[in-house]
Amino acid sequence: MHLTPVPFSSCLIPLMLLLPVCIGYLCQQRGKELCFSVLVKKCRYCLSIGETIMGAAARYNSDWLQIWGANPAILTPDSVGAWTELRLGPTYITRHGDTLDLLASRFGTSSTNILEANPDVPVVNNTGLLTVGQPICILPRVCWMQAQSGTVGTFTQVL
Repeated sequence: MHLTPVPFSSCLIPLMLLLPVCIGYLCQQRGKELCFSVLVKKCRYCLSIGETIMGAAARYNSDWLQIWGANPAILTPDSVGAWTELRLGPTYITRHGDTLDLLASRFGTSSTNILEANPDVPVVNNTGLLTVGQPICILPRVCWMQAQSGTVGTFTQVL
């Protein structure tokens, strides 16, 4: 089967999909499984119809103020339209010795939140060690602070 690159845009993010092109008898074959990959930008989210920055923040266990602050072109958070591309947070490139727990501590988040925002990130041998050079979407809790009790992982919202 011959694959032809076809331009595709989702939320104004240019992508290239490989779609099958029928050649002769191949057009008559039905029920075949077709797999393809889509490259998606890190730390980006596309609002759907009726969705708000608050909804996107809730989806990623974040705060709407953080997402608004990461998108300086958005002047009013209440007037963001559908298909708007949002930057969710910064992208960090892993270095030698970086682990999930180390990054979570450094950026004020949890290893669970890091993995939820980065489902494609491999963790080496269940030790939390990350591959060097791997881009990681970091969603720090800038609107949260660690509780004064000293309990690790407990956060209190700052009003």
